[in-house]
Amino acid sequence: MIHSMTGFGRGVAERDSSRMTVELKSVNSRYLETNVKMPRVILALENDVKNLIAQSVARGKMDVYINYEPGEGQKTVTVSEDLGAYVAALREASERYGLPDDLGISHVLRIPDMLQTRQKDTDPEDVWPLLEEAVQAALEQFNDMREREGMRIREDLLGKASEIERIVQSLQQSAPEIEDAYREKLTRRIQEILSRNSGIAVDRGLLENEIVFYADHCCIDEEMVRLTSHIAQLRQLLGSEEPVGRQLDFLLQEFNREANTIASKAGSLSVTQEALNLKKEIEKVREQIQNLE
Repeated sequence: MIHSMTGFGRGVAERDSSRMTVELKSVNSRYLETNVKMPRVILALENDVKNLIAQSVARGKMDVYINYEPGEGQKTVTVSEDLGAYVAALREASERYGLPDDLGISHVLRIPDMLQTRQKDTDPEDVWPLLEEAVQAALEQFNDMREREGMRIREDLLGKASEIERIVQSLQQSAPEIEDAYREKLTRRIQEILSRNSGIAVDRGLLENEIVFYADHCCIDEEMVRLTSHIAQLRQLLGSEEPVGRQLDFLLQEFNREANTIASKAGSLSVTQEALNLKKEIEKVREQIQNLE
């Protein structure tokens, strides 16, 4: 199925009060480029994330945002080492000023930064199943979005392929006109030269053969055959289950080459206009396929 290179996906996984959130977004790129932003505590899993994404994404510039919230079992609470100094200072003040010594735990808890929460050392391998689940969930949403957009682009490209085919058929009907216009132009030019140089002896049969020979160079039959083949190949690629963006990019270069050749051979205004229309439609296709994986 054809996929767009642009998309967004979000996945969440929870286990034992731990929570992993993964967000993916991508834009067009010639190759697959994956940038991952994740907490340092699980940074060792960055390559695993990239490899997992590469299994289902072929091209695109991807940004991956990962947030990890460890469960309660992954945290420890400790009392500040400064607690003893605070208690000693308060009791000294109590004795000095004759205040009742009613210091208790409730007072201690109100002292700023007395209780400190720290995260236990995390083994990345233990976290990987949770992260993998979140990445897979994000990829599923991400690929669904890319597939929907890819189907829309595919339908648009098939419509443009039909328009290119219509122009090619029109040019095929105009092919004799190109040859006749060139033959007439060449004949008229030779007659003008001969009229100014009446003393030149010319073999009329040989001259006619040469005119026919050069007129054949303006024949666009070969270009028509190749364009018809390219259109069939375009439709075939658009029905592929594999990423075809790069192949389509190369194919459009071939389309352009044939269109330029036809435009250079055009000998009449009508054929020139059709050749320009052909180039315009090919350019529309070229721009659109830049969005495909």
